[in-house]
Amino acid sequence: MSTRLGAAALLAFASLIARPSAAQAPCNRVCDASKRDANGCCPGASAAPTRAAPASTTPTASTAVAAQAAEDAHDYARAFTLYTQGCNSGNATACAGLGVLYANGRGVGKDDSRAFALFTQSCDGGSPRGCTGLGTMYETAKGVAKDDVRAASLYLRACDASYAKGCSHLGWMYMNGTGVTKDEVRAATLLTQACNAHVPAACVALGVLYHLGRGVTKDDVESLALMARGCEGGEARGCTFVGNAYSAGETVNRDDARAATFFKQGCEGGDSHGCYQLAAAYQAGRGVQIDDGRAVTLYKQACDGSVPDACTGLGFLYASGKGVATDASRAVALYRQGCDAGSAVGCNDLGLSYLAGTGVAKDEIRAASLFKQACDGGYVDGCSSLGVLYRDGTAVAKDEVRAVALFQKACDGHSARGCSNFGYMYEYGRAIAISRPNAVSFYRQGCKGGDSYGCDQLKRLGESQ
Repeated sequence: MSTRLGAAALLAFASLIARPSAAQAPCNRVCDASKRDANGCCPGASAAPTRAAPASTTPTASTAVAAQAAEDAHDYARAFTLYTQGCNSGNATACAGLGVLYANGRGVGKDDSRAFALFTQSCDGGSPRGCTGLGTMYETAKGVAKDDVRAASLYLRACDASYAKGCSHLGWMYMNGTGVTKDEVRAATLLTQACNAHVPAACVALGVLYHLGRGVTKDDVESLALMARGCEGGEARGCTFVGNAYSAGETVNRDDARAATFFKQGCEGGDSHGCYQLAAAYQAGRGVQIDDGRAVTLYKQACDGSVPDACTGLGFLYASGKGVATDASRAVALYRQGCDAGSAVGCNDLGLSYLAGTGVAKDEIRAASLFKQACDGGYVDGCSSLGVLYRDGTAVAKDEVRAVALFQKACDGHSARGCSNFGYMYEYGRAIAISRPNAVSFYRQGCKGGDSYGCDQLKRLGESQ
């Protein structure tokens, strides 16, 4: 059976790099509202400095402050009323806040055109938050044609006004070479600036750079600390990364229960990858009690959130009838959805379906193609599956030398079935010198990895597991 968790592959988190949302607050607000200061920040987490605003004693400025407090408290109807009053009185900061509400459909119907007009008005009036919101619209092509260069210039304008969120966005663009020439050193500088000003998304992005050693010296300890900081600030992707670290036992001691807790936090915070990892934990009983029904719900949530491996995981449950009624055709559809979206596991499982004719018409040639796609995509069980076809001459010209190479690649990549198949080649001298000791060694490796075939061969040979 395919391994579903893949938690050790922390590099996959690099694909989670994303710009922070336009509405994110410029300071840490993870505490009870009664403990926040006048800027809405928690103790020890002062607001990021911004361009000097009109004195808070002016009526329009006071209205904007009250509106921001209402927005932070998720009282969007009141925030809408107050921001409207302030904006109509000429307060650029209030217009920016009103634009955020229209852009996100909070307290008012979502309206990108109206948001664009308000962000333009507020940016022209000197609001760095407005410039950041306007940049986001240009970057995401909402309410206006996509223009990354224009977006970068607006983020720069906001950052130059000491608005940390603008620096965070600009750092992301330098990190990915979007709208500017890629410069990871510059990205790290900007993200550090924003992270130190309590922008959680910047801490997470900076953590990715430290994890990969891009623009900074690779430092997994610092990376994990930054991810934890982002998680504490409400950035769900940071929670998922920390969960991955605990699940893999990398940088910290392995702790499946803590991993599941962080995955839950990430999922509940809106990160689909966190939902996927939590689903896998419930399926395997890692850190939580096995609950296939819960796994089904979470896999579906993550699949709907565009996580290809989650579609594959859901397909597996439909194929096995765990947590849901068995439906081979539905399983095939989900495997295909995952494979088409880049899930190498999905390609392998779809190949297995074609090979067996389960839920789809049998097609060994199609299976061979899918196994190759899975293997090339880095899923080593796919290499083992392809090796079996070459060993037996099924749908491809028989080539035992090629089979041995594929089994070895799979085993080296920690595929339990790959190790068992490699042992078979040693036992019977298929394109490799017969060696019972080597056969036993690889059967045992496969068995210890959870492959029943390897265990069966050890029993047949009278060897201990």
